[in-house]
Amino acid sequence: MGFSMQRQTTLRNAAFAAVLTLVCLLGIVSYSQVVSYMLLIGALVLPFTRWRWGLATVAAIAVVLAAASICEVLPIGVIALGPFAAYVTRRHLAAPLRDIATVVLLIGDIIAIAFIAPALRELEPADRIPYVAWSVTLLTVALLFGELRRRAEETAEKDLARQREQFERDAQEQRAHLAREIHDIVTHSLTVIVAQADGARFGDETLEAKDAALRTIGSVGRDSLRQMRGVVELLRSSVPRPVEPLAKLDIDGLVATSRAGGLQVDYTVKGTPPEDLAPVTALTVQRIVQESLTNAIKHGTGSVDVTVRWGDDVVEILATNPVGPGAVSHQGHGVEGMKQRVSLVNGTVTTSLGATGNWTTEARIPLHP
Repeated sequence: MGFSMQRQTTLRNAAFAAVLTLVCLLGIVSYSQVVSYMLLIGALVLPFTRWRWGLATVAAIAVVLAAASICEVLPIGVIALGPFAAYVTRRHLAAPLRDIATVVLLIGDIIAIAFIAPALRELEPADRIPYVAWSVTLLTVALLFGELRRRAEETAEKDLARQREQFERDAQEQRAHLAREIHDIVTHSLTVIVAQADGARFGDETLEAKDAALRTIGSVGRDSLRQMRGVVELLRSSVPRPVEPLAKLDIDGLVATSRAGGLQVDYTVKGTPPEDLAPVTALTVQRIVQESLTNAIKHGTGSVDVTVRWGDDVVEILATNPVGPGAVSHQGHGVEGMKQRVSLVNGTVTTSLGATGNWTTEARIPLHP
């Protein structure tokens, strides 16, 4: 793309040079050879210098125009280089130089035509007014054209910058979303799997109990693989895609899996979720409950009370579990991930360790964020 744009710029510069040179060649025998060479050189070279040396380009044209203004016969090339200088002034010079150069260019044009140009000196002052008006109009049109081009380019650059910022925000949001998903999927599944494996290995259990533990490990592993495939699909995408939920609302399934992992879950649900529950809200509720159960398995003493209340406008989640003496707090990636999730749907979540040794997680999530 960079080579293509550079080629287009070169072609435009060449087109400018060709037009300017053609105009300068008209009537070349009618005026000073020195001025004619100056005009031709300016027409050939200056279109290629306007991008890097805008001020020097305008200054060089001003010198050529000043030399042409004292010729006995007004060079036709002035008609080309004058407007070109005006165009470069408004398009390529930075403020406040372009404003100063604009004023100098217009005043210099008026003075040169009205008082200096030998070709018009024999005319009465009133007869010079049409020439001044015509020249100022031509310069004004070129100035406006250069101004419009510069503003269009600035607008395009701002739009491109906004697109880059939006792209970065989308990519950052997607990375954060994937990090939370991977953490929740892997942490919950591995916690259950480790609990089941340790129980089957070290516990004094029957063959049927160990077989049930293996079935739970297989079920949890397969479900985790299914969810991880969704994460992998997002990672394989070459461009950021809209963040979409990777799991559906299935609190009963989470409770069943945790119970199979040896956790005693007292689960209470009040009300029912609305039929038009937004997927992002459903995923948030699912992950908050999942993280609460995972923390209870990892840091608790083997039991947890979970209550989910579905209201008209908000769903409330309350999870309480006793923790061991070594578990002072759960302030890790999981708690931080819960806060990030809930904040995205304009909800709130708080965690605290009570005096009785119970860890409490409370969340309020709007049903229509």
